[in-house]
Amino acid sequence: MNIMNMDRGNIRDSIIISIYLPIAIIFIVGLSHAAVIEVNPGQSIQKAIDLANPGDTIRVLNGTYTENIEIDKQLTVKGIDMPVIWAKHSGSTINITADGCLIEGIDAGNSSGWHQGGIRITSNNNVIHRNEVKDSRTGIVLQESSGNKIFYNDARNGGTGIFLRNSCDNTIERNEISSHGKDSLGVSYGIYLLNSSNHNIIRKNIIDIGGLINGGIMIYCSEFNSVNDNEITGSGLFSGMGVALLESNNCLIENNTVASNGILGQGIRLMFSHNNTIDDNSLCCYGPIGQAIAILQSENNRISANQAKSWHWGRDIEFEGASGNKLSGNDAIRIYGEP
Repeated sequence: MNIMNMDRGNIRDSIIISIYLPIAIIFIVGLSHAAVIEVNPGQSIQKAIDLANPGDTIRVLNGTYTENIEIDKQLTVKGIDMPVIWAKHSGSTINITADGCLIEGIDAGNSSGWHQGGIRITSNNNVIHRNEVKDSRTGIVLQESSGNKIFYNDARNGGTGIFLRNSCDNTIERNEISSHGKDSLGVSYGIYLLNSSNHNIIRKNIIDIGGLINGGIMIYCSEFNSVNDNEITGSGLFSGMGVALLESNNCLIENNTVASNGILGQGIRLMFSHNNTIDDNSLCCYGPIGQAIAILQSENNRISANQAKSWHWGRDIEFEGASGNKLSGNDAIRIYGEP
């Protein structure tokens, strides 16, 4: 009997029917409930996706799968004992184009290209949970994608850990990112928001960044983002920026811990950025000419209750071409320039 052509409404709640297929094992549970499709090593995850209906769950058993997959319908893809999906060719390892998907427990890697990733999302309201993304130029990519929750993932050995472009209202929380400049230019970022990526929440992430030039959290041409309770360490040869805002306004940078060892390391840097709040951060720059807080060509920002420490010839807080900024209650001694 062809299980896929059965009327699911005729199956009793208490019955589980299974059948082996060359592609997967399918369990149909209850009434009109969604199917669970199991994929074993040697089988194709993409074929299981093609076979599935929206709402189904695909269980990927432990093993290594060499393929690029596209999820174009609302599915749950759940790894059992962290199976590895290794990209077979250029592009993203996992490409999500459907809304409302859950990806959990997958080790995805070997993607290539700046706008490609171990996991790439071009849809909305997805959950990316407890995955490992490694050995890719970019770990997780959100492109014109909103309402996603990215949490408890591990991104490492790449150029940029999590990259958002034109993506709003996402939550990036409790991820661990370790990147040491796989980018061909030796540039690496922990989390990078670009071009109208607004109203995102970035909190409680642990970021360790190396490479020639690096930044823990970079926000460029984006507004109304909240960056709080993150732990960032940077050891770039030249510059190790903890949190950097470039042409970005109305953001909240609060209660972050930053330690930078770069020669020109900076804890928090604002450039051409206005009406931001920098509050209650702990910043320490160990480089010889680093800056704990640098406010450059920026106006009407509030800088309060920060612990800002630099070493050697560095500066705790520096203003250059700035105006209308307000300082209050900061633990800082070496303050240069006019707010």
